[in-house]
Amino acid sequence: MNRLIAILASAAGLSGAALYLLRKPDEGEPAAPIELPEVPEDVGTPQQKVVVIPTAGYSNEVEALARVIASEAGSGTLAEQKAVGWTVRNRFRGKSIYEGEFPWRSQKGSNPPFASARPASESHRKLAAEILAASQSQDPTGGATSFFEPRMQDAFAKAGEMARAGETGDRVIDGIKLTDITRFKNYKKTADEIRKSWGNGSALYATAGRFEFWGSASLLAKRGSPAAREVAAVGLDCLGALEVIS
Repeated sequence: MNRLIAILASAAGLSGAALYLLRKPDEGEPAAPIELPEVPEDVGTPQQKVVVIPTAGYSNEVEALARVIASEAGSGTLAEQKAVGWTVRNRFRGKSIYEGEFPWRSQKGSNPPFASARPASESHRKLAAEILAASQSQDPTGGATSFFEPRMQDAFAKAGEMARAGETGDRVIDGIKLTDITRFKNYKKTADEIRKSWGNGSALYATAGRFEFWGSASLLAKRGSPAAREVAAVGLDCLGALEVIS
């Protein structure tokens, strides 16, 4: 049954995060972007060196990032997964991803800021290891610290409104089939409302497929407020598209 759900969801164009939420939705809105200190694009002076986490001896860090990638964008393209992985790295800059995400669980506001409940595949671990070992200059998002999927956010908000009004059962909302809409009671903001709330101090940094990636507006302004970049969908690989937790 899990494989059938995954195949149908993949055919409908749902991301790993969406597929996971059809089974066990997160409780609450996406974690808002945060202000981070500016870092050079590559290794700079001794006082301003990029923090690069080596993968050797940091298996917990790799596993934690891999599980977030699997949970948030498990059936997405390689571009989506890479952008999600980099955003997580940026969010935890200078801190342990493992300590922030373990025990593995659903995302709930900013505690934790990302979901990590789905098991990771070897492909996810390889991607996570590459991201953690890379120079900051390779970040395709330009420093984003949060993300969300507008189409799913709108569907969840509508489901939440129905649930708070006392409705129950399954619904098809904007072409997306959601089971037991009472699970979405805590979803209150549409995609536009998320953008509006994040727009106070934050800005759109990048897009990748179905996702938007946001970060500090002040840091972006220091770079001349460039337009949001589009993360290239290299190969359009789908890593772990059929991996669904039971």
